[in-house]
Amino acid sequence: MHAVRVNRAHHKLEFIHFDAAARQRMLEAFDRIVDEVAPDIVHVHPLVLSFESYLIERLKARGERSS
Repeated sequence: MHAVRVNRAHHKLEFIHFDAAARQRMLEAFDRIVDEVAPDIVHVHPLVLSFESYLIERLKARGERSS
């Protein structure tokens, strides 16, 4: 299992914002994980970080089916 986590002891989630460079690095890491694991299903939770929409769009761009 792979997860993106934020140290909540040091950061309040409502104040976490990813700049474009950090977002790109995270999406590239996501691509590597999807390539390596080749999952049948990717479950994405709606996050306070609002990052889930980027993951869903990334999967669509890769040609993955969504339901």
